[in-house]
Amino acid sequence: MHHLLEMLRNRDAAGVARGIRDQAMRTRVSVGLQRDLRSEAPIPCARIPIEVRTASGAEILALLSSTGGPSSWHERRELAIRESHASQCLGQGFVAQEPASRRICFIQWVLRAEDNTRIRSFFKGRFPPLMRDEALFENAYTPPDFRGLGIMPAAMGRICEIVRSQGARLGITFVDHLNEASLRGCRKAGFVPYLIRRDYSFCGGLVHRRVFSPLTYLSPFSPFQPQNPQ
Repeated sequence: MHHLLEMLRNRDAAGVARGIRDQAMRTRVSVGLQRDLRSEAPIPCARIPIEVRTASGAEILALLSSTGGPSSWHERRELAIRESHASQCLGQGFVAQEPASRRICFIQWVLRAEDNTRIRSFFKGRFPPLMRDEALFENAYTPPDFRGLGIMPAAMGRICEIVRSQGARLGITFVDHLNEASLRGCRKAGFVPYLIRRDYSFCGGLVHRRVFSPLTYLSPFSPFQPQNPQ
């Protein structure tokens, strides 16, 4: 609803029409990607030096609040999602920082099987239950000033090394199929597509349905067709 009001203020008639249509029926498609953490892979290099370390939820919350006020509704929503996650202290938080300025340039959480109950509650069933040796990479965020610098795959590659040393065998993550930048980042970090998640919402969100489909069962008309990783 807030999004519709913003489009009305901007006189975006086409956007309002799409918003009304989406209130009646909306489909969101996400790609599940996985990486065998036992297989070593080259860590991509970012275009600027970065340092990756663990961080508490309270520290990440403070770092997020210092990133400045995003102007668009979408950016405010993305930031609010990460702030909500940080406030829950759910999973193991990681940050990448620029060494010279100490500015935060990437955030991501890794969750494990012991978090399954809270994962199901907080994410409302968006992820399959994790096995003992699986790790879920979730809620990655790169502040606008650091986008386009290859930070995401470089940071994820280093996080994979840390998580592997903690005993994880398989890393998984989910990305909206339209988010080409994040899909490329995950692929460069060694993750390959294996699953499609479709979320259906009807009647303004009153009715929901979620379907997980292995990639082997995708039709030729699927909105996402996997490619061999580069």
